[in-house]
Parts: sequence; C-alpha cells; structure tokens
Amino acid sequence: MLYYTKLKLSTKLNIAISISIAFVLLIFGWFYLLYEENKILDIFKKHVTTIGVNLAHNSEFGLLSLNKKDLMLFLDGILTEDAVFASAILDDRNKVVVLKTKEDVFDPVFFKNYVKKYSRKQNSKIIQTKRTVIKKNPYLMVSAPAFTVFAQEDSLDNFWPDMQNRYQQKNEYLGHIVLCIALEPILQELSRVRIIYFGAIFLLILIISLLIMFFNKKMIINPINKLICGTKKIGSGNLDFKFDFKSEDEIGFLADSFNEMAENLKFNHQNLLKEKNFSDQLIDSQKDMLFVLDVNGFVIKCNTMGITASGYTEEELLLKPAVMLFYNLFDARQKVYNELLAGKVVYDWETEAISKGGKFVSFSVNGAPLIDNKGKVVGAICVGRDITERLRMEKKLKEYAQNLEGMVKSRTKELKLAEAQLIHSSKLVSLGEMAAGIAHEINQPLNVIRIASSGVLHFLRKGKPVTREMFEDELLNIDGQINRITKIIDHMRLFTIKSKVEHTQEIDINKPLEDSLSFVNQQLRINQVKVRMDLEKSLPMILADANKLEQVFLNIIANAKDAMIDNKGLEKQLYIKSFTQNDYVVVTIKDTGSGIPEENRDKIFEPFFTSKDPGKGTGLGMSISYGIINGFSGELTFETEENVGTVFTIKLPVCSKNKILKTGI
Repeated sequence: MLYYTKLKLSTKLNIAISISIAFVLLIFGWFYLLYEENKILDIFKKHVTTIGVNLAHNSEFGLLSLNKKDLMLFLDGILTEDAVFASAILDDRNKVVVLKTKEDVFDPVFFKNYVKKYSRKQNSKIIQTKRTVIKKNPYLMVSAPAFTVFAQEDSLDNFWPDMQNRYQQKNEYLGHIVLCIALEPILQELSRVRIIYFGAIFLLILIISLLIMFFNKKMIINPINKLICGTKKIGSGNLDFKFDFKSEDEIGFLADSFNEMAENLKFNHQNLLKEKNFSDQLIDSQKDMLFVLDVNGFVIKCNTMGITASGYTEEELLLKPAVMLFYNLFDARQKVYNELLAGKVVYDWETEAISKGGKFVSFSVNGAPLIDNKGKVVGAICVGRDITERLRMEKKLKEYAQNLEGMVKSRTKELKLAEAQLIHSSKLVSLGEMAAGIAHEINQPLNVIRIASSGVLHFLRKGKPVTREMFEDELLNIDGQINRITKIIDHMRLFTIKSKVEHTQEIDINKPLEDSLSFVNQQLRINQVKVRMDLEKSLPMILADANKLEQVFLNIIANAKDAMIDNKGLEKQLYIKSFTQNDYVVVTIKDTGSGIPEENRDKIFEPFFTSKDPGKGTGLGMSISYGIINGFSGELTFETEENVGTVFTIKLPVCSKNKILKTGI
C-alpha cells in the first residue's frame, strides 16, 4: 500500500481501470463459458440419449429371442464408437444378458458388478443419464428401456424433450441397455476452448488497457501535467501565467478556475502589498515604539521610533534580546519570559529603559503574545510609550494637589453660600409679591383689636360701667388677635430665614400646602381667582423640608395666578388636590390660565428663563422648585394646553423607616 501511494496518478489510473476491465471481462467470460459448457453438455446428453433409445429399440428382437450371439455382435458394433467404452444389455429382471467392454479400460467383471449395482439404484423402465466417476475418470451412464411395440409411431426427432412420457407407453417391458460413454474427450475439448477463450479475453484486456493508457495520457495525464507545471509557476510568484486550454470538459473548467484563481491571487497580492506598505508606514509614523519578539525573546522587527529612542541601528536591534534594552533586567525578564511569552497580556507596565548612549527613559509598555492557529505562543508584540514628560508633569501636579484641594473646598463653600443666597433671594421676591396679601392678613386682627379697645374706651369715657366679664372678653379677643399676628410674623420669619442646614423630617404635605395658601389667599381674591381644594385626609408622611415645599407651592401658585390674569375672558379657577398613588404622595395644581406656548415648554425648568415682562420675574422660581423636588427624590412634571390651562404634578415618595434623605441645598 505504501508503494502504491508513491505511484504517479497516471499509473494508478491505468492500474485501476485495467483491473476493473479485467475483473468485469473475466466474470462475464467465466459465466458465459459455464453457460456454453452446460449447453454443449446438454446437447451431448440429448444426442447420446437418442442413440441409447435407438439401440434399445434395435435390441428388441435379441431380447425377445435371448440370442446372446446376436446381442454380442450388436454390442461389438456399439463399441466401435470411440466414445463408448462399455455397454451391457439387461433383461426385465435386471440380469445381465450380455456385456462388452474395452478391456484396456475396463475389466468385464468390474463393469458387470458396477452395472448391477447401478441398475438396482435406477428405475430401468425410463430413460436416464447420469454423470459418474470410474477409476478417477468421468463417464456418462445412459440407460434406455426396450419394449415390444411403440404406442404410436413417432420419429426419433420428436423423442426430446417429451420423449420420456411417450416412450413409457409400451405394451411389454423387455429389458434395458446401459452405455458407458467417456466424457474425457469432450471435457478436454471444452478445456481447450476455455484456454483459447480466456487467452482471447486477456488479449482483449491488454488491447483495451493499451488504448485506455494512450487516451488517458493524451486527454487527462498530459493536461494535468501542464496544470501542475502552471501551478508551480503560479506558486513561485508568476501570477501572470495563463493556461491555454480550448476544451470545454472538466480539464478546461479546471484550467479556467486556475486562471481565475491566479487573477484573484494577483489582485489579493497587490492589495496585500498595499496593506503591508500602509501598515509599515503606519507603524513607522507612530510616536510609540513597537517591537516584535520571537519565541526566544529576541527582537525581529521594530519601527523608526523604537530605533530612534533606543539609539541603536536597525541591524544592531534585530536579533538582540529585548530584556537588554531595560534598566531593571530582573523585572524585564519577569515580564517578557514569565508573562508575555507564557501567553499573558501585559498592561501599562511602567519601567525604565537605557539607550545605547546611557540615557534613561521612562516608558509605559503594553504587550500581547502572538499565537498561531494551534494555540501555541510564537512570539510577542510590545508597544512602548515615552512617559518621561508625563511623570514630570504628574510630579508637578502632585505638588499642586494639596493647594488645589483647598481651593476646591473654598470654592465649593462659596458656591453653596451663593446657592443659598439665590434661594433666599427667590423667597424674598416671592414675599415681596405677596406683601399686599400679608398686610391684609395682619390688618384683619389689628382691626379687631382696634374695635375692641375703642369699645372699651367709649364705655369708660361715657362713664358707663364696664363689667368684669365684658372687660375680660375684650381682652381675650385682643390676645387672640395678637397671637394670630405673632403666628403670621413667625411664619414669615421662618420662610425668609437663611438656613445652611436642611430640616428634613417627617411631615404631612397638606400642612405646607395650606400654609402657602395663607400667604396668597388675599392676592387670589383680589384677582378674582376661585380656589377649590380637595386634600386627602390622613395622607402618609413624607421626608422633606416643609419650608422648601412651601416655597415650591408658592412659586407654582404665583405662576398660575399670573397665567389666569393674562388669559382674559375665562373663569379663573385654581384646583388643588392631594392624594396617594402607589408609594407616592401626589399634589396637583391646575389652573385655567393661558397655558405654556410650545416653544417654551422645554425651557420651563431652565435657570433664568422667564416669559414675563422685564422686572416681573427672575426666571429662578421653577428652576429652584425643580431642584428642591428632585433633592427629595421626587418628580415635578406638567401638562399644558394653550388657552385652556396647565397642571403641575408633584410626586414625593412615602416615608420609609429605613430611608433618611439628606440633601445639601
């Protein structure tokens, strides 16, 4: 088998085809020869059977008269045939009447015993033939019965194939004749024919094989050899080589495919050259150093920056151990051999290298192993960046760090103070806008006090008696109104106080909502705004600063009042509602104002944005409100429609025992 694999394709193909043809022809010849031999033997059997029948018919008179002399003369005539070696005539009791053999072949006694034994095993009243071997030679035994008269006259030509049926229709069975016919001559003739036949087959196989070899070489092997030569030329770099086959068979298609492959290789080769040149230019143009190492850690490629930074020439760098470029050899060996060439990636390895002139340069190295398609490490690629200047700047930055930290803290403190001042200013603006309403709230209890004191003075001046009960009632009334004024002033003081710490606590949102309305009720009445409130009782507590929530509500209500004043012709109504929704407490403030124009909707919560006339707004109210609600982990949203109104929605999470909100506003 190993020898067969070393043979040329043409030899393999010729051998395979020749063996296939020989196998087919031999199998076909063998079966055909068997068929012909059997056919010849069948014809021979029919022929000798006919002879046997005729001889049995001719022996009828001798059997009737039992004249042995006539029967012996009859057998002598039979033995004159070359093929007949022995014959015997038996009576109706299977007793040998006469027997004759060719003594140089058979002994008469031996043949007589054989005939008796043979006749006992056969039905002597029918025609029979049987191949047998006597003394290692093949013979054909023919047994034909003799009867007195035929039942019908038939020629011997009609005795086969239904001879048996008609020949048994006799009047009286007289005996039978046995012939021993030698098969050796006919078998030798058949053997000779077989040899000639197979010789002809082998000659035919040889001729066909030679023709196949000729056409195989001409039509297949020679074109394949040309393809092989052309392939070698293409493989050696001659991509302009073309196959010139005019045929449209598989060889022609294969040649066209090779030509197309050569064109594609040429095109791809040109592209690869372009990419290689581009890559080389790109690598050389890099400000970082690039080194490619083999599996032993030697430099096999480097870019221009690597040559410049190292101070070596390209020839000096190539095949130089990479670790020799570093100042710390132990660290370099650890990274190169134990990590990179062991299949690990190296990130941001900061180290020092020493140039050929002895100059120290700091580098940040990133490297990765080169792995082939079998997963084996075949080298490594390293990229080094000069970080000398960066380290110098980092050192300076560290020196500035402490001062910068102090400056940031100072600036942060200033910003917080400015932010607090801004919020406080917004409160004062809101308070200024509510001044008339606050004055009205204070005037009411003052008027009650004045009426009560004037009544008492009137009674005293007129000399009318003032009872103790009457005097006590008026004093209690005055004291109640003074307490009312005190609450209003305390509320104003708490609202306008500048607090640096946020007072976050559990509160009922309805309280700051009602307090904010107490500031603006008078202004709303003056501007004919009807207020409808639907506050849910026993709302869950929330964590917030009531003072800041009050500022948010005041900003929204003030904007709603201004929007309704601008929207003339519609009924001015303010709807305020509080309720729970899932884990949130929700407050909605809806007005019937002019709505927010579409071009202003994205700017509502921007600082310093206002749609009011100059001097009537700072543009900070909604921005501050949004920051306050967001600081309490809530949401402040709105829906609006021009000339219909606006709804502001405030959602704040329900107070959780495990959650304490701390904001730094």
